[in-house]
Amino acid sequence: MILALDTATQTMSVALANRVAVLAEHTWFAGLTTTQQLAPAVQQVFASMGVQAHQLQAVAVALGPGGFSSLRAGLAFAKGLSLAHNLPLIGIPTLDILVAAHPQAPARLIAILQAGRGRIAAQRYHWQSLGWKMSESGRIYTWQELVSELDGQPTIVCGEIDEVGRRLLNRRARIADPIYNLRQAGWLAQLAWQHLDQRKAHSAVEIQPIYWQTPPAPAV
Repeated sequence: MILALDTATQTMSVALANRVAVLAEHTWFAGLTTTQQLAPAVQQVFASMGVQAHQLQAVAVALGPGGFSSLRAGLAFAKGLSLAHNLPLIGIPTLDILVAAHPQAPARLIAILQAGRGRIAAQRYHWQSLGWKMSESGRIYTWQELVSELDGQPTIVCGEIDEVGRRLLNRRARIADPIYNLRQAGWLAQLAWQHLDQRKAHSAVEIQPIYWQTPPAPAV
């Protein structure tokens, strides 16, 4: 079994999965209480299946981008569990988790996370073979900056889309259905199994969170 933890933003998700099924999953809005809620949520998922930590085969965690404190909380918990039970640790970029759930479509896909102060983290993907692949490195935008780059190419936008984003995206792109805007740790577990099979696990010492910084203002 894999325990999957996504604490990248104020929406948290915890899942327990084997190779053929998601056995338990809890996804909810935790706000600014990630640190307080994470350990009880993991214990609840364990208890619901009668599982103990020593029965795990690996731990998976969302690496970011995301909030500084929330990412650190999830990564610290995952590292501690990995070290305590000598388990492989698999880190997956946050936006890869989000797009893993989205079905194939004849369009570009842009995945969004809220980055605070009216900013968003955005990453472009295209469908290739059996899944969505990153088209180019993501970065921090304002909604206005992102919308100004839409060039008429069919585009779907998914993720944490606020009212400002919905208004500006109107008629410029299609907003994904609500279920595809929610990150779920079950998808993180599925990606983690793939990495484990390919021997892409990390050590708890080397794995680090991914932070995207706002680009500096151009020199005058």
